[in-house]
Amino acid sequence: MGLWVFNEVRRILRHDFNDVDNLIKDSSYNEVFDFNDQSLLAPKDMKQAILKLLKNNPPKNDGDLYRSIYRSLATSYLKAANQLEKNLNRKYNKICIVGGGAKNTTLNNFVEAITGRKVIAMPIEATALGNIKIQEKVK
Repeated sequence: MGLWVFNEVRRILRHDFNDVDNLIKDSSYNEVFDFNDQSLLAPKDMKQAILKLLKNNPPKNDGDLYRSIYRSLATSYLKAANQLEKNLNRKYNKICIVGGGAKNTTLNNFVEAITGRKVIAMPIEATALGNIKIQEKVK
C-alpha cells in the first residue's frame, strides 16, 4: 500500500513532512506491524487501525507512530524482496523506489537499514510512466 497508510495518518494528525522528520528523529521506537494487514485496506481511521495492530506495545507519541509506519513499510519491502529472491533464485543488492517515496530520504534510510540493500531513488514520474505503459498493453 506504500505511502497511502502514512499519508492517511499524516492527514489525521496534520503534520507536514518536516514535522514528521523531526518527530521521527526524536523517537527510538522500534515496533513494527504487518503493513499488509487487511485492517489497513480502508479503515475509517488509519491511526486507530495501526494502534490496534500495535496494542502490545503502543507508541507513546506521534514520532513513535510515524517511525513505526516507516519501519513497517521497510520491513514489508524486506519480506517482498526476500520472497522475490527465493522465487527467482537470485540475489538483489538494490531496491528501486519510484513515485512519491523516491524523494522521502528518511523512509529510504530506513529501507536501506532494514533491507540491507541500497536504495535507488527513481524519478517521481516513473510511477506514472509505468502506469501508462501497462494501460497501453491492456488496450
